Amino acid sequence: ATMNPTTDDFAAMLEESFAGASMMEGRVVPATVTAVGSDFITVEVGLKTDWLLGDVPFRLNIAAFRSEYEGIQSSAIFVDPGTGQVSAITTNKSLITGQLNTATFEGFEIEASASLTDWLTVSAFYSHIDAVYDEFSSIVGASLDGSDVAGVIPETYGVSAMLNLPTPD
Repeated sequence: ATMNPTTDDFAAMLEESFAGASMMEGRVVPATVTAVGSDFITVEVGLKTDWLLGDVPFRLNIAAFRSEYEGIQSSAIFVDPGTGQVSAITTNKSLITGQLNTATFEGFEIEASASLTDWLTVSAFYSHIDAVYDEFSSIVGASLDGSDVAGVIPETYGVSAMLNLPTPD
């Protein structure tokens, strides 16, 4: 393989990847894309607490985590120029270097709830995540090193209230 592969080079890399079982193919119609294995190591630390603030029961949960993902996948649609056959391709490594794609996920979560009365509980949460490709080559060979991982929402938050109303006998 070269750093500027031709269509023939790409086809040869594709065949080699299929032979090594590190990449699998499925037809787009009907859709049968098969997943490729990977390693995901996570370390998480947290604190779960229950308190009384005056007479109000209060719960606070805090967690921080770091995950290292080796073999993170990417997918693409491949059209065979000779036959016109359309295939979905999923791989977890660079087709040019053979190196596994890697990413790191770091973040934290905070959740709090309080039972204000016998019939009303309020809660809120916030989550932040930084997900970055450490070493990542797309199927077409583009380097995404240092880029945000696609599809990860960096912040989520919300509030809720739960009413526990009595039911008639």
